[in-house]
Amino acid sequence: MKTGNNQAPVIRLRLDVIVTTIFIILCGLVQAKNQFQKSNRESVTFNLDWKYKKGDASGAENPSFNDASWEDVVIPHSTKWVTPEDLEAYIGISWYRKQFALDEKYQGKKIFIEFEAAMQFAEVWINGTKKIAHEGGYMGFTIDITDNVSFSSTKNVVAVKVNSIHNEKWAPGRDKVDFNYHGGLYRDVNCYVTDKLHITDALFANKVAGGGIFITYPSVSSSSATVNVKTHVVNGYTASKNCKLVSEIVDAQGSVVQSATKDKSIEAGKDHTFNQNLVVSNPKLWHPHSPNLYTLRTKVKDGNTLVDHYNTRIGIRSIKWTHSNGVLINGKSFKAYGGNVHQDIYGLGNAIPKKAIYYDLKRFRESGMDFVRAAHYPHSSAFYDACDELGILVMNAITGWQFFKNTAAFKNNSYKEIREMIRRDRNHASVVLWETSLNESRFNKQWADNAHKYGHEEYPGDQMFTCGWSSNFSSTPTKVVFDVMIGASQHNIRDNQTTQPVMVCEYGHWDYGGHSSTSNVAREAADAPLLVQCDNHQDGHNKNRALKWYAADAVWEYSDHSGKNPVCGVIDYYRIPKFSYYFYQSQRDPNFVSPTFNSGPMIYIANRWTTSSPTKVRVFSNCNRVSLYLNGSLIETRQPDTGPTCGSLLHPPFTFSLSSFTAGELKAVGLIGGQEKATHIRKTPQVKVALKLRAENDTLLADGSDARLVWVDVVDANGTVVPTDNSSVSLSISGPGTILGPNTISMKGGQLATWIRSKTTMGTITLTARSSQLTTATLNLYAGVATSIKFVKPVVPSAPISTLVIPMFGTSIKLPHQLKGKMKTIRLYTLAGRLVYTTSTKTNNITIQKQMPLSSAIYVAKIELLQKKKLTQ
Repeated sequence: MKTGNNQAPVIRLRLDVIVTTIFIILCGLVQAKNQFQKSNRESVTFNLDWKYKKGDASGAENPSFNDASWEDVVIPHSTKWVTPEDLEAYIGISWYRKQFALDEKYQGKKIFIEFEAAMQFAEVWINGTKKIAHEGGYMGFTIDITDNVSFSSTKNVVAVKVNSIHNEKWAPGRDKVDFNYHGGLYRDVNCYVTDKLHITDALFANKVAGGGIFITYPSVSSSSATVNVKTHVVNGYTASKNCKLVSEIVDAQGSVVQSATKDKSIEAGKDHTFNQNLVVSNPKLWHPHSPNLYTLRTKVKDGNTLVDHYNTRIGIRSIKWTHSNGVLINGKSFKAYGGNVHQDIYGLGNAIPKKAIYYDLKRFRESGMDFVRAAHYPHSSAFYDACDELGILVMNAITGWQFFKNTAAFKNNSYKEIREMIRRDRNHASVVLWETSLNESRFNKQWADNAHKYGHEEYPGDQMFTCGWSSNFSSTPTKVVFDVMIGASQHNIRDNQTTQPVMVCEYGHWDYGGHSSTSNVAREAADAPLLVQCDNHQDGHNKNRALKWYAADAVWEYSDHSGKNPVCGVIDYYRIPKFSYYFYQSQRDPNFVSPTFNSGPMIYIANRWTTSSPTKVRVFSNCNRVSLYLNGSLIETRQPDTGPTCGSLLHPPFTFSLSSFTAGELKAVGLIGGQEKATHIRKTPQVKVALKLRAENDTLLADGSDARLVWVDVVDANGTVVPTDNSSVSLSISGPGTILGPNTISMKGGQLATWIRSKTTMGTITLTARSSQLTTATLNLYAGVATSIKFVKPVVPSAPISTLVIPMFGTSIKLPHQLKGKMKTIRLYTLAGRLVYTTSTKTNNITIQKQMPLSSAIYVAKIELLQKKKLTQ
């Protein structure tokens, strides 16, 4: 049966099957019985309805200032659209203003505004009152606006002045670093309201190893784990409060596996830190190959009345860095590999929506990499959330790049960032190493001693590991004081004789030609230079893995970015892979299969098979043997390559020598134990005939700020990208979405990308791409808003009725009571008709036994009864 984009297929099981279809819009992670009753905490996005002006504006902090002529913008916002042709950031002053009203019900509550980041000196006024002057571009800050706002229909005004010019008072402290200072309010702005008796924000509380919720794991094994929870509660009332704190650990199925309750009378205007130990039996431990997550539900009660609540996702695990066995995760050695990552992407610069950050890291994980160095600054909280979900180990880093100023202002700001970074990110299972060191900077020993000391003050216990640069970057060349030594291959880190744990934090670039490195190659370049980049990365990674102390490495760099050496990545600025991406993918374990992302056996022909391509065909695969066919005829079946750059690789490449070029089809088949496990086909590009559109994901939140990357391909009649094409393509859109950036783009190597952003209404967004003499392409995306579980009429909607937070592994849904006890098959489809999950059961509480993509998406549930009795709805 042929189906359209919005029609889920009907599958008949038997002639006597009466098929009853119920369409379910799913939202949330657990059943209604596990949801919180309503408390006084509310969180509202503050991303919409901002006014923006590039440049200074005298008096703009005043509420009465006329900003009618300013540009309307949505947060996250970058002060400039960035392309490979124009990579320079706007450096200077910008202003943002927003009017907002507060409901009278919020009177008597605490009201905060959280800025997740501002580049890089930010001054904030509320109704003309200056609240903060924040120094530094990569850590967020929270302000208390309770006493500065009015309620009901009265409009309040928040005004923000940001200045992206470098300043020697805080890191990086200099201009011309290897990344750009993309200006603006480039991460989310949130408003949240709490009861006066509430859990604090860790950054706002400003307590050493405290504030907010701090979770550690004093003991971890497969049979039992102790989860220590410290919760900081403040009483802002003028009278004492009998506070009851309830902490519950909830598994992926929504079941409470452990809980603890403590009572404390907190005096007026005082605070208290609750300390609780919760022991979990037979915990599902977090690991890169099994990133199991729990939810810590924290409830604050005033007597028996729930007044505050907070959810924290946690992964139970233990870590230890060693010299001889690398990093130990849950007591077992794990050899990781990965890359350096900047938070910089085509068009948006640093202003990437949270869901798009998830998809960017999903691509990273699908490259086979499982270790990321967050170069060279703290990234967005959404970055670490995604790493938790995807099983990516993280080296978290403070801001720094080849600069150290021995002044009180610079040093104190760097110490402050160390503390704040740890307070913000300490509960993430993915963060296993803390770079409390200034990248490639000649700091002195006193600074290093303090940086290491303050890291351990903020995160006491044996699960904190600081790392820092080797002594050749110190003005006092003594033993590195950090727990783990890091360094780059060009700085001879491989030759060190330390007995400390060590990792190679950069390789694959500078030592292959410096600024003129042969690793600098554009994705649209010919096959030969792309293969040279592969040679460099293979050689460097092979040398790293040969080291007896190898624990992890990070190639420089994973993705192209603005700044110096903008084409050094294994994936380009538009997030289109180069050949080297697949070299790293081939190093993954073929036996590890994830339900969340592309994994397992793989194979890739690193050759476009054109008249200018090498006749030595390189194939990347993690299979034991590879067979190569040309136009259906077997050329050869080979074992992996051998030689000086192969001996320590997990999976060396396969190289086939063909006598000459013959146009047509190359097919590579990967074999494991004699069984075909992976296939890749390469066809010689022909004349271009059509455009093709591909989205990283076809659903968006209808919140006005969510965005998806969409790729545009120029293809021939076989669907092969034409790698020499530079066609001009015009883009248009209909429905509740907008095109970010230009409506006309020029292809590079037959490919490019655009961004589609949602509006605040639900429905189908249709993107159309046109180019002269090419078949037009269209693509549908779907926008909606989060809602509760809802049953709707059995008609496939032409546009989503609602959107949802995608269910995680173990999400439960409760079916209508009429289905109880009836044998039924449930199939989940996307609205585009893709089958993503199937189960058969008699129960009425269905638990999703699959890790669904953790992003916003809409599912259609088709329920097929295996009995004759009809349902009444």
